[in-house]
Amino acid sequence: MQISKCKNCSFVFYSNELEYCEDCYNLTCGIGCTGIHKGEYMILNKQYTKEEYYKIKEHIENELKKDGNFGQYFPIDLAPYCYNETLAHDFFPLTKEDALKRGFRWQDKTTGTYGKETIPKGKTPNSIEEVDEKILNEVLVCEECNKNFRITKSELSFYKRMHLPLPHKDFECRHRERMSKRNGRELWHRKCMKENCQNEFETSYSPDRPEIVYCEQCYNQEIY
Repeated sequence: MQISKCKNCSFVFYSNELEYCEDCYNLTCGIGCTGIHKGEYMILNKQYTKEEYYKIKEHIENELKKDGNFGQYFPIDLAPYCYNETLAHDFFPLTKEDALKRGFRWQDKTTGTYGKETIPKGKTPNSIEEVDEKILNEVLVCEECNKNFRITKSELSFYKRMHLPLPHKDFECRHRERMSKRNGRELWHRKCMKENCQNEFETSYSPDRPEIVYCEQCYNQEIY
């Protein structure tokens, strides 16, 4: 991203000395800016002289320090998405109750189209050999959440090349299923389960899981 000295920012590139900025490119010295593609000494998308900028910057920092907000990231009530719509929920899943208790918003029903399918549930072909480009004009239905989805040309080409059947679930359900197969972002101190090995390490496999866990050395000996 080629950035330096940027604090509490999101999606900033080729910039330096920014604070509380979002979606900015080639910006030097900015506070509270968004959508700037080139500039310097800007506050809330307005350009100032170097002297004016640093004078206002000092005032803003003093006010934030009085409120106890200086150095803190954007508050939760400014979040544009509900918690379960974000990547945070993928890596740090919360229940609806926990999310609301922490001040996050929650979306009960995901956006999308329902009831417009041209191929009924359960009738999607199971073999890619049964499918031709006519499928690109069809509307499918997720067998889990009933949301409609379509197949793109590049998807179809990939499925044909890899001899894979068409998906029977929409993207969100497939993504959630994939994520559920990943270990959580937590580490446990474990001992190698290889007999006579005393190596200890940190692993994402909790002690109550059924998998056999080896240290790196024993694992490599086992597979090579």
